[in-house]
Amino acid sequence: MAYVEWGYPESVPSEGRRMIKLVLSDMDGTLVPFGHSSVSRRTLSAIAELRDAGIEFGPASGREPFDLMGYFDNDQTMGDTGIFANGKLVRLDGKDIFRLPLERAGVQALVDFSARRDDLATLVCSREQARRGLPAFQVFGATRERFAKYADDPETLSIPMTVGEELPAEDILTVDLICLSRDPARFAKVRDEVEAELPQFDFVSPGPGCLDVLPHGWNKGTAVEVLSDAMGVDVEQIAFFGDSENDLALMARVPNSFCVGNGTEDAQRAARYHIGDSADDSVAIVMESLAKNHGRIVVPPETSRD
Repeated sequence: MAYVEWGYPESVPSEGRRMIKLVLSDMDGTLVPFGHSSVSRRTLSAIAELRDAGIEFGPASGREPFDLMGYFDNDQTMGDTGIFANGKLVRLDGKDIFRLPLERAGVQALVDFSARRDDLATLVCSREQARRGLPAFQVFGATRERFAKYADDPETLSIPMTVGEELPAEDILTVDLICLSRDPARFAKVRDEVEAELPQFDFVSPGPGCLDVLPHGWNKGTAVEVLSDAMGVDVEQIAFFGDSENDLALMARVPNSFCVGNGTEDAQRAARYHIGDSADDSVAIVMESLAKNHGRIVVPPETSRD
């Protein structure tokens, strides 16, 4: 079977029809199947092939760099360039080029919001705790027992954490509001309530029962402008892979967006290209093709869903 190739839409001028120079990928549910603790060997090899072909790779994740290294066999270069903490941190060549911490008073208000409700908890990431060899995530507003019941659910996040008493003194980049209830109607109600009470934040859901916290008006889609400007590449030269709500803004900004087969309906609608499931190494297959074709988008039929 021949390879399937897509050209640029007529709306993209000929001078913008350029080869891919940067590949960005969401992590959980996209590059890493849910329930897995690392990327596949094929994915690591595909990233190396991209770099050998002169195409940069970087995560575009809700996680911070230190929290991603375990996924990549502790290869520190995987945190050198990319979009982290859902856009609140942008890095290029090993240096922070943009940081937008969450407003501390607002984070405390979110902790108070969750503490007033029996089925909510707030997760706060502390880099200082991680440097001390402690779990990076602290949970506020719920008992250890109640949160442990949620965290042990295989359908949800399961990460080491401690019960927090005070917010970390450092700048806070990563915060999640967790709905311990598995009831979608309850989750929707909580979302409406927190959006009304804390308008200084935006909330996006990377998965069931979880809301990532962002400064109002800022997201992966706005952050990619910072990275593309710093690298001197156009958004037409960026390929992005994602799967869920926190990827929609970046999919809308980057013309060459891909959604994995296990992605949400909204992500499927937002993406330009559709490929197989995360668990089938679909992202790696496309990255191999990008490297082989020197940045030209040629989607192998084994993973194309278009």
